[in-house]
Amino acid sequence: MVHRKRSIILDGTCKLRFILCLLAGLIISNITVSIALAESWNIFDKGRSKMNTNQEEREVIRLIKEKFQRETGDIAWSTDGKWIATTGVSRQVVIWDAASLSIRHQMEQTGKGYGSDNITFSPDSRYVASGSGIIDVWGVADGSHHMTLIAPHITPGIPQNVGVRSLRFRPDGKMLVVIYDGETQMVIAYRTADGKIAWSYEPKRFLEPERKGSPSITTPLVFTPDGKKVILGTQERGSDDLNLKMLTRILALDADTGTHLGSIDDVHVEGPTALTVSIDGKWLATGTDTGSKRQTRNRKTRRFVSIDNKDPVRIWSLETGKLAKELPVLCRVRHLAFSRDGKYLFGAIDEAKNHLALVVWDVESGKIVQKVVSKPLPVALAISPDGRRLATAREAGISIYEITGGD
Repeated sequence: MVHRKRSIILDGTCKLRFILCLLAGLIISNITVSIALAESWNIFDKGRSKMNTNQEEREVIRLIKEKFQRETGDIAWSTDGKWIATTGVSRQVVIWDAASLSIRHQMEQTGKGYGSDNITFSPDSRYVASGSGIIDVWGVADGSHHMTLIAPHITPGIPQNVGVRSLRFRPDGKMLVVIYDGETQMVIAYRTADGKIAWSYEPKRFLEPERKGSPSITTPLVFTPDGKKVILGTQERGSDDLNLKMLTRILALDADTGTHLGSIDDVHVEGPTALTVSIDGKWLATGTDTGSKRQTRNRKTRRFVSIDNKDPVRIWSLETGKLAKELPVLCRVRHLAFSRDGKYLFGAIDEAKNHLALVVWDVESGKIVQKVVSKPLPVALAISPDGRRLATAREAGISIYEITGGD
């Protein structure tokens, strides 16, 4: 009986060992299969990414300096190359020494509101302008307040839905042009000599002129290098009958009078989010909210209509208005800037999943030649006047890159 009991115990132990070994084998097999599947999916994703972005590898920019500054959202580089200015959600304006990234001055914007692309230097580098509703102009040398500009539709001290989409000095320094956001979407040009309004422009509806309201201004403004035209992007939504039909346009205004000179229509399926003009004035690059998907229902037909935005970055001829080239991108484009020699296009893009911050395209080949991964993502770009450095405004500071050119 004792021998038989011992045999039963041994048999039970063997069975237990056998079961444990079997389970271990199954676990190892599953892990191996999972790894194999993960690798196969990674290979697929890499192949898809390479197929969609047509990517090469080249070091065009190299990080050389960073500085922490809370809530940095916008950035500008002075035309003499000595100063960098930043601002952000806190509405504090900071002037930095471009060489050392030490702080020279700190100023506070007047009033409340919100802004984007809302800081700029005068062409002679003597003044810096910024604002989130009310516009302030300061002297760069000593940080002293020089001028306050208040649009007619803004009442100081009263809460209003108002913001600044963008502002720029004209290349000759005689005007400061501001795009206002909020309930009133309009462009106002101020004379820098006396702060008075030279002209104003409010976009008009084109799809349905009888409807109230105006198209949304969706991009920063830029001047053509000769200072004769103001360039900006708009988006006009149709009524329920038109579903998600949008008229997206790049408008050209006369810089002296604000007169509408012409437009490039249907630039993207949704409103452009970024634009820039090459230094020679030949090319205009636009980006949009690539990767977004939207759906709505037609009240009359009761059918759902959707938009799947897969638009690339597009380069247009400013002379003819025709599409010249498309550059691959898979996500929202926040900001664009051409290199001074026109060989490269830099983009701040919003791929939060991979923290993909900067993209560099070779303009001639149309290929992505460099990606810079960073967290937090940059939201604005500025290139030094000599074309040798690129500054980015991140949500937690600024970064300076050397533009090596990939040599």
